[in-house]
Amino acid sequence: MLNRLLPLQEVADVIDNLDLTGDQARLAASDVQLVVHRAWLHRPPAKARQDLEGFAAAVPACHWPLMFEVCALRLLGRRDDAKDLLDAAQALEDVRADK
Repeated sequence: MLNRLLPLQEVADVIDNLDLTGDQARLAASDVQLVVHRAWLHRPPAKARQDLEGFAAAVPACHWPLMFEVCALRLLGRRDDAKDLLDAAQALEDVRADK
C-alpha cells in the first residue's frame, strides 16, 4: 500500500550500500509502513479526519528513504547506526526549522 511512496532509486542505493537481501529489503519496507501507520494513529487532532493514504502522501519525500535506511539498519542489528542517522536527521531538521 504505502510502498509506492518509497523512492526506488534511493531505496536501491540503500539496499546496495547495506547489501540487503530481498527478504531484508521487504522487511524494512514493511517496517516503514508500520512506522507511518503508527504515526497516523497518533496524529494530532487537527489531522483527525485525514485517512492513512492522505497522511502518508503528506510525508516529505526525503523522509521515506531515511525511514527505510533506519529500518534496514535496525534489522541488521545496527541500532547505534540507526540512532546516529536519526539524530543527524533531527539536527538538520532543527536547523532548517530555525530559518
